[in-house]
Amino acid sequence: MKKRDNSNLKWLEEFAQEGYFDDFSEDHFIKRILRENGDLPDKFQIEIFQICKRDNSNRVKIDAISFYASFSARLSNMLNLFDENDIKKFVEAQLSAGKNKYNEDTFFQAISEITCINYVANIVPESNDIYVEYEPTTNGKKNPEARIISGEKSLEKYRYDIEVKTPVFKSIPLDSNKRYLKVNIPLSNKNRDIVQGMADECDYNVIWPNFYKIRDFINSAGSKFIEPTSVEDINILFINWTFIDPKESKIMEPCALLMNEKNGLLRNNKYHDIVGIDEDMLKRISAIVIYCDNYDSFMGQNLLNAIHSGLCKIIYNDQFCQFVDKSKISKELRIPEVCEEDIKAFEVWGNLKSNNKKDYDDAIVISETCKIVYKNE
Repeated sequence: MKKRDNSNLKWLEEFAQEGYFDDFSEDHFIKRILRENGDLPDKFQIEIFQICKRDNSNRVKIDAISFYASFSARLSNMLNLFDENDIKKFVEAQLSAGKNKYNEDTFFQAISEITCINYVANIVPESNDIYVEYEPTTNGKKNPEARIISGEKSLEKYRYDIEVKTPVFKSIPLDSNKRYLKVNIPLSNKNRDIVQGMADECDYNVIWPNFYKIRDFINSAGSKFIEPTSVEDINILFINWTFIDPKESKIMEPCALLMNEKNGLLRNNKYHDIVGIDEDMLKRISAIVIYCDNYDSFMGQNLLNAIHSGLCKIIYNDQFCQFVDKSKISKELRIPEVCEEDIKAFEVWGNLKSNNKKDYDDAIVISETCKIVYKNE
């Protein structure tokens, strides 16, 4: 395997010369960067700043070059971790994002995989005693993204199987002249009707939770993992929630869906049948990491930036997975655990800055009433 020089900032050009991107669409993110010599087209500049909530146009060229260098380094590190044939498979199947039928969402999904795999592979080992495999054979049917074994030559050998999911959300632009009630927990049909009725009375628009995406990710990841037989077997599901709309919710929604005290999907099985979670798949998952990219983590594909910004949390599945060593995983991954501050069953947004006190009263009333519904759920 060809070892890459970590001092070289022109890895993308090197990969291009080696034919890695020959089948990519000319509209592909990477092709556009290479074509513009490190700058980005105006349209994509706008897209990046919308994603990352930045609008300082004076930094655009610097940011494009920064992304170019960081992304090159991450790809190079992948080549140092995996067999070159595996990386070619990754480039062809994932990074190409549909080749001539280019899909930007698929490319962002590939970036998420690079970000998470690089993070675990570089932070878990305390020495060079590490073994990494791309798409390992697990249950003979489906494969997770990667397997990382720390302590390969020691008596304390831990296996990390990693699966990464990046949902595609429908755009829900908020109207500044309207008010919104964001629901972050599963509700029965009866209580959905109650909440909708209260929202209608107070002139709120309801945004319902994306719990079916969480369900699909749990069932899909579980189908790729093998069930742990000891605490040394660790299966981690990473979910990149960055592109949620509306963006104000950040990681609040998935954290609440999984861990709210009344019916969180990882706290009790009350809603598993209703939602459609396969408990045989759920018990294979040791922990779920929820994160949203901020500007720096997106541009640098570095999960540490999201962690330091409070936008990356881990949820342990010790309720349904028999073998979960929280202290070991916490020590190695160094991702903070979800806490109560990360969980809100309901959020109220919108035009609450009027001088009319009724606006504030409505927000308080509907918020408190929803707490009652949540309590009785």
